[in-house]
Amino acid sequence: MKFIRLFSVTTLLLLTTFPQAKSHENSLSPMLTKVMPTVVNIRSQHHNTFGTDPYEKNSLKESESARKGPVIELGSGVIIDAKHGIVVTNAHVVHDASTILVTLNDNRKYLARLIGEDIISDIAILHIEAKNLQAMEIGRSKHLQVGDSVTAIGNPFGLHQTVTSGIVSGLHRNANNSLNNFIQTDAPINPGNSGGALINLNGELVGINTAILSTGNSGNIGIGFAIPSDMMIHIVEQLIEYKNVKRGMLGVTLQELTPQLAAALHAHTTHGAIINTISPHSAAEEAGMKEKDIIVNIDDQEIYTADEAKSYIGVLREGTKVAFSIERNNKMTQKYAKLGSINALMNNDDEDTLGGMALRDYDEMMQGDKRVRGVMVTRVRQGSKVWLGGIDLGDVIVAVNNQPIADLDSFSKAAKSHTGKDNAGILLEVKKGPSSYFIVVE
Repeated sequence: MKFIRLFSVTTLLLLTTFPQAKSHENSLSPMLTKVMPTVVNIRSQHHNTFGTDPYEKNSLKESESARKGPVIELGSGVIIDAKHGIVVTNAHVVHDASTILVTLNDNRKYLARLIGEDIISDIAILHIEAKNLQAMEIGRSKHLQVGDSVTAIGNPFGLHQTVTSGIVSGLHRNANNSLNNFIQTDAPINPGNSGGALINLNGELVGINTAILSTGNSGNIGIGFAIPSDMMIHIVEQLIEYKNVKRGMLGVTLQELTPQLAAALHAHTTHGAIINTISPHSAAEEAGMKEKDIIVNIDDQEIYTADEAKSYIGVLREGTKVAFSIERNNKMTQKYAKLGSINALMNNDDEDTLGGMALRDYDEMMQGDKRVRGVMVTRVRQGSKVWLGGIDLGDVIVAVNNQPIADLDSFSKAAKSHTGKDNAGILLEVKKGPSSYFIVVE
């Protein structure tokens, strides 16, 4: 009895001694209470694909096993359509999965059906037969600014519904020839967060968490990347309607408009992307675009960098009509292009022995009166071996297997002479601007 009485008195004393804190003051809790039910856990089972994973090691998927036999991958997803049971996630979470299990915030579990995936953008959509779902509202990632507060929700390391917060550290981050123009954030995200939500303070989805910058096995070091919601919704719409993504091609190579270039070209604009080359028979050529045109606006969206232009065009489907505002000779003009097919454009270019890229002769004098001869890459098929190897638009190949080349004919002969030898890759020496580097194409 004494113990009970003492406990009661002590409790009363504590209640009367300390003032009661205001509930949820300066807290994310009210907003998170609304959005947490829209984020799900994804567990996918795969046949052993050890050594054949096409994705980067810094992706956020969490694998339970790397041994022979079935491999279980853990990730996250976001419900974006409650009525139809549509869940968006990363393609690398569910790619080649034999079974996909979705667990809701209230622990209900459903087998999911893969509707479609796009490996290049790393977006996939799933369907679950479930009632009483709640969908997350999709915000506009283009409104994000560096310093904006954001919150990441997912299932890192398989932990259920984990929330971390931070800020937008950077925008328009590009890696490995990606079209994504990632959002960079310091909100801690870790393996298992793949496909999870990056949201703003209004509880709107502004990104899909997809990768981290990591050194060795150090895990999160404060640099994470998310696919912008504006890009994600373009991909989702194509996957729902067509089950695939067929990217339209403008047929140009682009360069950043720097203040020095703007001054040299006597341009009125201070931002945009300069057209360096135009592929024959391309949408750009048919639209009347010319080299040195400066793209300053696409479909009423201001363009500040070449990456922004590539990112915007890169998610549009072939056949899409696009409006361009272009500065040419200090005058603004409008051009309208109907984006073409990758395959159609490739078939109009010179045949490429390696496959996956179109080439043209290159012979120009560089700074210091140094002459550079070789073949310029005018088109790269995304997903091809040369693309995966690191070849980019505008690159100039100057040697094959240490043998200098001068034109398409010498390139073709050098490549064909090596094909099939000892199953070894072909060594290419490539010039990208003032720099040179080597890649091996299997």
